[in-house]
Amino acid sequence: MPAIYLYAFCLLPGDDAALDGAVLGNSDLDWLPPGLYQTVRLVSQGRVGAVIEADIDLTAMQQDDAQLVTAVVNHDRVICDLFETLTLLPLRFGTQFVSEAALRSHLQSHATDYQARLQSLVGKAEYCLKLAPLVLPTDQAAPAEQQLTQLQDALRQTFLAVQFESSSETSACRAYLLTEQSSAGLQQTVEAWQVTYPLWDISLSEARPPYHFAN
Repeated sequence: MPAIYLYAFCLLPGDDAALDGAVLGNSDLDWLPPGLYQTVRLVSQGRVGAVIEADIDLTAMQQDDAQLVTAVVNHDRVICDLFETLTLLPLRFGTQFVSEAALRSHLQSHATDYQARLQSLVGKAEYCLKLAPLVLPTDQAAPAEQQLTQLQDALRQTFLAVQFESSSETSACRAYLLTEQSSAGLQQTVEAWQVTYPLWDISLSEARPPYHFAN
C-alpha cells in the first residue's frame, strides 16, 4: 500500500511561524533532489522539515530484489545530496507514515525535540575511520592490541562523539566520528596517528551525513 516515505528530518532556515505547516516543493526549493520516482518535498513544523516522497509502496518493492537495491542506493543518494545544503537527522531506509496527516501529527508532537537534536549537529559531519591490523608475527599481537586501545582512547579524547564497530571475522574495526564538517586538520591528525600506531593501517572517509549520531 503506498505511503509517505521519509528520508530525513532537517533544520530549515527562516522564521518558525512563516514555515509552520508548509509543504515546500520544487517551486519553492529548486535544489531539492529527485527521489525514487519524483522530486522530494519538505513538510515543515516550525524550523523542522521532513523530507518526503509520496506514494511509495515498500511492500511491493521488497518483493523485487533489484528494485529494493535501487531504492536503498537512492535513499543514501538523496540524504547525501541534501547534506550539502541542510543540517540533517538521516532516517533508516524504510521509514514511512501511512499518511501526510499522520506525519504532521508526529511533527507537531516531536518538533521541539527534533529541533534541539538538529541544532546540536549544525556544522558537523560524520567521518569513518577504518582500522585494520597489519599482517604481523604472533609475538606482535599483544603490542597491536595495546596500540588499538591507545588509539581508541585518543579518539574518545579528540572528538565530540565516537562509536566503534568491530568485525566478528577479523580484528579490523571502524570508528565513526562526529566532528566539525570543515575539519581541515583531520587528515593531518590521522597521518600523525599512523606514525604513532604503526601496527595498524588507518584510513579516513570523506565527510558524511551523521547516520550514526541521528538518535
